[in-house]
Amino acid sequence: MLTNADLMAIFNFTEDDLKANRAGHISERQLGRLKRDSENATGCGLLVLIGLVLFGAIAFFANSSSQTRLNSNPNTVLFISIAAVVLVLLAIFLAKARPQADVDERTVASTSGAITLRMIPMKTGFMYLMKIDSKEFAISGYTYGTLADDHKADLQTSSFRAYFAPASRKVLSVEVLDTP
Repeated sequence: MLTNADLMAIFNFTEDDLKANRAGHISERQLGRLKRDSENATGCGLLVLIGLVLFGAIAFFANSSSQTRLNSNPNTVLFISIAAVVLVLLAIFLAKARPQADVDERTVASTSGAITLRMIPMKTGFMYLMKIDSKEFAISGYTYGTLADDHKADLQTSSFRAYFAPASRKVLSVEVLDTP
């Protein structure tokens, strides 16, 4: 039988987190995690941006010294490099904006129902999803594996409430509502 204590371990939240979420708020501990998510998105995006700038500079100087190579125009390479940088900056902004909006608002949304799990194959691994009612959330491989392997029968016979950050759709806590 899946208990709230089991869910706390699986989803990494505390009783205080759950109490805050029930009251419609993000706990201080969860707030810290959302802030780190926002900062991590910025850091990763900046590394990609630096890589693109270096690639663009190398491509620009390589093409400008050899105009005959593929009849390429250095202005084209420059334009493509600038476009890539702008796209990365936009991606950084969007990746940071979602967790940051949750940090700013500090509110929690919830959904209730049975839990359905889904695993989607990707080029570099899998995407793991948990669906409750009509809401779908990305979850870790560990969370997926623990729920699918150890608690599959409980997912089909119990009802749950998931509390989540509305902008980033990050699951903050999950509780068992009832059992038959």
